[in-house]
Amino acid sequence: MTNPIPGPGPGLDHALIREGSATPWGSADSVTDLGEGLYLVTTPSHGGIYVPDEQLAKIPTDRLAWSRYWSGAENWFEEDCAACFVVAAFPGLFAPDHVARCREAVGTFYPPARAR
Repeated sequence: MTNPIPGPGPGLDHALIREGSATPWGSADSVTDLGEGLYLVTTPSHGGIYVPDEQLAKIPTDRLAWSRYWSGAENWFEEDCAACFVVAAFPGLFAPDHVARCREAVGTFYPPARAR
């Protein structure tokens, strides 16, 4: 999987994501290390969560398609909706009430893809 946004890729130091790093929404104003290689990033206009390649397997592939749709890269999950995919996949990194709300939102607005 390729991360077209400058920054960490497979095998690189995730600490490369820092204030000023390029994101799909512009330069990062703030970066919060969530653990397990994940980072919460904000910019002047938007933000989201970065998930490194080695953690993407924990997120269902149909959810990765939404990540690409909203951010242009499957490593970046925009803050309004797609970030809930990350919260649901990594519940230990977030508050239980936030996990519950995200799981409900994902189930309501992004049901699993139907078999064709």
